[in-house]
Amino acid sequence: MPPGVKSQTTMRNFLLMLLPSLTLSLQTGQWDFPEFFLVDEPRDVTVHSDKPAVLDCSARGQPPPEIKWKKDGILLDFPNSARRLLSNGSLYLDGTKEQPGVYQCIVTLPGVGTILSTTARLKAAGEPKFVLEPSSLTVFQTQTAVFQCTIDHPTSSYVSWMKNDRPLQLDHRMTILPSGSLEITDVNIGDRAGYRCSAGSITSRQADLKLQALVSNADPEPPTFLVIPTSKSVIIGGDVTLECSANGLPQPAITWLRDGRLLEMDHLDTRYGKTGFGSLTIKSVKLGDEGGYQCRAENTEDSLDTGVELEIVVAPAFNKKTRQPCFVRKR
Repeated sequence: MPPGVKSQTTMRNFLLMLLPSLTLSLQTGQWDFPEFFLVDEPRDVTVHSDKPAVLDCSARGQPPPEIKWKKDGILLDFPNSARRLLSNGSLYLDGTKEQPGVYQCIVTLPGVGTILSTTARLKAAGEPKFVLEPSSLTVFQTQTAVFQCTIDHPTSSYVSWMKNDRPLQLDHRMTILPSGSLEITDVNIGDRAGYRCSAGSITSRQADLKLQALVSNADPEPPTFLVIPTSKSVIIGGDVTLECSANGLPQPAITWLRDGRLLEMDHLDTRYGKTGFGSLTIKSVKLGDEGGYQCRAENTEDSLDTGVELEIVVAPAFNKKTRQPCFVRKR
């Protein structure tokens, strides 16, 4: 999420679906808009196991608005032994069950509309956990090696790598991808070693990189994907990387297509670029960047495609216009 998006005013972070609720004041001849807005919104919070937590949400309106909650996009039911709705609309979680997730409050004023709060992530305190650890690889010299490493943490900058239990010195052939995975291109003898990723005080199992000598009469091999991109949603103005890597003999070239058309990187604006050997990075995404993308790995033996969808999410906004006089002609 780009800096400043989450700190924007409430009026920039809600979706107000107007119904016929404007009334014409006979005294002023102006259209009056009912008072209806969020007072408090939930914020990200980290809690210790078995400890309660409160996610704030309150709104002003007449009559008092109805407040509901979603977790990970699913509407929560009340009453519930592990949670309850406080009198002002805030959500109380007693900590007795697994509560981590993304929460959002939904505020409705009958006859006027609905406001969606900003989302808030509730995380359990403690060290991160590995979602995916690296596995040992055997590749030909000059090929690409990718050691996958994914943790339940929002940024790969939290991940570091070790080679033979010493901090890895990255060179121009090495890239730590946004997911935390390590990509090494043009692998050579000096890369043979044991690799581990670490995050905080936890360290992954060791994954060994072994090399196979590349002889002159080696049989060619069609491309195979090492990393397949996954579909993503990103808030407008943010950055996104679609990760893709492949091997083959000869080493395949990786290109990207959008909705079936080749992306000419040299002819696109500077928001588009490659990360590592073949991953596609788009900076400051716009609505026009939404669509289907295909990663293509191609060598003399074959061409292999894999596709993903990129969704651009717009932060809802409501712009309150200055009231303009409305005159009624008397007959």
